[in-house]
Amino acid sequence: MRTTTFATIMTLLSMVSPTWAAGSAESAVVEAQSQRFRAQLNGNFAALEQLMADDATYTHSSGLRQTRMEYLDGLRNGGTVYRRVEAGARKVQINGSVAVITGNASVGITIRGADSEADLIYTEVQVYRDGRWQLLAWHSSTLRVTQATARSPETK
Repeated sequence: MRTTTFATIMTLLSMVSPTWAAGSAESAVVEAQSQRFRAQLNGNFAALEQLMADDATYTHSSGLRQTRMEYLDGLRNGGTVYRRVEAGARKVQINGSVAVITGNASVGITIRGADSEADLIYTEVQVYRDGRWQLLAWHSSTLRVTQATARSPETK
């Protein structure tokens, strides 16, 4: 009876946690992150909605924490515009259907009309749901910021 119960539990767990070929999960996680960065730059909200879990939280280097909806609304209304996102070195750790990425990035961003450049370190958590990797949590800290400058109306 115990052997049957154990075998049943292991079978159910294997159905819930995806099985990955060596390296393929890491590549898929990095690709999902890269797609999200491109969608941020291009204002592709349909892609961002697919790449972010419904219960995602986004914690900016300023300390502002937003829900998925709050984050996407800030992008949609033009209050936040990503001009550049360059991922640097990163490390991916995967445990079943959860991936943690730690790394650094350099970003150019416009917030409420003021441009700034920043070098960040970040921790990102992705979860494998609905057949794809999705952002569950982002948290970044600033290493360096170039003073924000207001943009003139001609350059907006």
